Amino acid sequence: MDQNQPTPQRIQHILTELGEAITDLTAREEEPVRINPRLLTVEEAGTYMGISRSSVYKLINDDALPTVEIVGKTRIDREQLDDWISARRRRVS
Repeated sequence: MDQNQPTPQRIQHILTELGEAITDLTAREEEPVRINPRLLTVEEAGTYMGISRSSVYKLINDDALPTVEIVGKTRIDREQLDDWISARRRRVS
């Protein structure tokens, strides 16, 4: 056997150490703090409403959905979005 090739025992030892290192790193990772933003991105608004991003853009382009421009970025105010949704809620009789 070539001396440069590790033995099966050495490979097993390396894999075990690697697994332990991955476990340690994973345990150290903290859940990122998610702020519940008032201003939603177009994608977030789509997810919030259960529609595609392109559908949100269509509503924006048709001036049907209120938006806010912040530093050249389109955002949707969550409170205005909730009001917009409520105004379109169908009453079941």
